[in-house]
Amino acid sequence: MPSGLTDRGRSVAPSSGRWRPLGLAEVTIDSGFWADLQQLNATAMIEHYEARVERMGWIGNFDAAAEGRLPRDQRGREFSDSEIYKLLGASPGRSAVSATAAMDAAAGT
Repeated sequence: MPSGLTDRGRSVAPSSGRWRPLGLAEVTIDSGFWADLQQLNATAMIEHYEARVERMGWIGNFDAAAEGRLPRDQRGREFSDSEIYKLLGASPGRSAVSATAAMDAAAGT
């Protein structure tokens, strides 16, 4: 597990049955489709989308809200802030992939 991440919990563990939920420390994605997609997200897609929402002015809507300039200075649709929340939600994944890559490089793996 990358440094800084902890396994603070898991879904409610069933009291009986064959299957149980896994914690973060028990799962790694090292190769294949999902690993490739995580790497692409970390190295290109998130950065591309961040530039796009900045260019569209949607990030500036938060500044406008904090400064009391809404709705006059609002850019985009009224629900465009949900795109910012998606971007923020994707950022920890980018950090985890980057941290893993840095640790692997330091370990010589």
